[in-house]
Amino acid sequence: MKKSITNCPPWTDIFKDVSSSLKTATMLILLVGLGLFSNAQTPACNIGGNLEACAVRPSSDERADILVPILIAQSGNNPTLIYDLPVGDNFTGAFIRSDATGKYYPGTNSFRDTLVIFPGTGPGGFLLTLLVTNIESGKQNSCSKSVTVFNVDVTSSHTPILCYGEKSILTALGTSDPLKPITYSIVPGGASNGTGIFPGLSGSAGGIIYTTTASVDILTLTGTAECTASVNDTIKEPVSKPIIINCPGNSDQPTCLTQAEINTQFALWKDQFGFSGGTSPVAQTDLSEFSAPNYCGGHTTITYKVKDLVCDSVKECTSTFTVPESPKVTVSCSQSVSLAGCTTREAIDAAYATWKAGFTKDGGCHTYDNLDQIPTLPQTILCGDSIGFTYIAQNGQGYCPGRDECFSYFKVGATENPVVSCSQSVNLSGCTTQEAIDAAYATWKAGFTFNNTGCHAFDNSADIPSLPENILCGDSIGFTYIAQNGQGYCAGRDVCFSYFKVGTTDKPVVSCSQSVNLSGCTTQEAIAAAYATWKAGFTFNNTGCHATDNKADVPSLPENILCGDSIGFTYVAQNGEGYCAGSDECFSYFKVGTTDKPVVSCSQSVNLSGCTTQEAIAAAYATWKAGFTFNNTGCHATDNKADVPSLPENILCGDSIGFTLCCSERRRLLRW
Repeated sequence: MKKSITNCPPWTDIFKDVSSSLKTATMLILLVGLGLFSNAQTPACNIGGNLEACAVRPSSDERADILVPILIAQSGNNPTLIYDLPVGDNFTGAFIRSDATGKYYPGTNSFRDTLVIFPGTGPGGFLLTLLVTNIESGKQNSCSKSVTVFNVDVTSSHTPILCYGEKSILTALGTSDPLKPITYSIVPGGASNGTGIFPGLSGSAGGIIYTTTASVDILTLTGTAECTASVNDTIKEPVSKPIIINCPGNSDQPTCLTQAEINTQFALWKDQFGFSGGTSPVAQTDLSEFSAPNYCGGHTTITYKVKDLVCDSVKECTSTFTVPESPKVTVSCSQSVSLAGCTTREAIDAAYATWKAGFTKDGGCHTYDNLDQIPTLPQTILCGDSIGFTYIAQNGQGYCPGRDECFSYFKVGATENPVVSCSQSVNLSGCTTQEAIDAAYATWKAGFTFNNTGCHAFDNSADIPSLPENILCGDSIGFTYIAQNGQGYCAGRDVCFSYFKVGTTDKPVVSCSQSVNLSGCTTQEAIAAAYATWKAGFTFNNTGCHATDNKADVPSLPENILCGDSIGFTYVAQNGEGYCAGSDECFSYFKVGTTDKPVVSCSQSVNLSGCTTQEAIAAAYATWKAGFTFNNTGCHATDNKADVPSLPENILCGDSIGFTLCCSERRRLLRW
């Protein structure tokens, strides 16, 4: 067989479906077979296959290639086949891509061949001609086939998938030349429609590229051939980035935390709110707007929301931070105590200790109380007094300010004081007798009494003072009478005062004569007169109590009073017997000054030696005699100078004379 192919343009399309062409070829074979027997040895050819084809680009794309079956009757063995695509009739650039090796069938004297034709890259058509030569008969024949080439094109676009799980809208735009109805379908196995719009296209699983192909099906009125154009559109779905929201679990705090501790725990708890993932996530909840609950109890609930601004998704979670109510402080006070009066100190102290121990507290947070401020028992408690105490317990510094309080009192009833009664004070006049004083004193002493109130009261009546020894002369005693409660009881007491007085006794008042001091040389008569006056001057007034004096004891003048002497007298006046021993005294003296004696001067004794002449003796004698003198002291003194002895006659022979010079006072002694 000899083949010849002319005017073969570049192949540009892809043949997709040959099943319908083969069927047509079969039918044509039967028709040609009928003519085989009518025109022997003259070859008869038939070109089968579709009358329509699809243009593709580029020419190297074999998908639109069409199979053209050739049937030659009366071909003889190895006929010559000349294929041609005349340029003038080739509007699409079609060309024969390949020619399969034909086969001769002796039984039917026919030859079959198959061409693979690229239909072209554009719309229009082409003419295929065949010149067949039967080499055995030399006969020729020709046949041709016109094929209409449709140019179908499609473009696509899609809305982007910004968020995982969203849908994209795929839009395909197809064109057909010559115009034919277009059907769009997603290959493989996708939806089909005639609009080219595929809304709601699902994305793929995360991370996988989803490639969609829009298929355009062209249907003819006479055949089943269809042209398709495809476009690959890659729709990427982002990696799954769901918002992963993190909420801490509900937090239940223990009791008795400070606000600072709660704030710290709350901050730690709040720090656990967060999120991850998402495309453009933004927290919709401002955590700074939430503060910790009060330390006395409460809760803060946070609904945490996160929104993806691109994917328009919102995730939220809720958690609660709870501070339990602070436990209440509860206090318990001792039952108030009310003791009767006249309770002993020992019993009071025991009751107070029990009362004090009864203040207790419970609950709260690090509580403290004012137990150390319980008042101590006042000093006056024995006599009736009371103390009250408001017991307060409250939570410690920095904790919830809870507190509780109660009140209790401790009371001892008032104790009545003993009531005393004193004797009326006694005021006796002076010059009262001792007997009368003693009687009045006994009555006064018996008048001190007290009633039997108070607590085991006793008095000091045993301490009433005795009468002083000098009470007669005027004196007084006072007594503060006291009755008081017994030892160990309230120191209640009552006091009164009374006195016992004896008026003072006036002493007799004495008056003494003025002392007399007479000079020496006073006469006896003058001395006697002065003495009488002096003695009469001792007197006393009539005060005191039956007073007497000692005037009778004034001393007499001594006998030697003339020469100088003195007497003294203490004058005393005193109250009478049985009365105050009051007295008065004074002293005076009577004195006569001493008399000076005349003082003599004697000649120095002369002791002449023997053989002294008479003349010398006489001269010495005269001098010796003249040497006797006295001063003019004394009282009218005289001397005995006239009695100086004369010289004896025998003086020359040795002899002596002596002379005592004296003087005397002339006085007249007066006697009475």
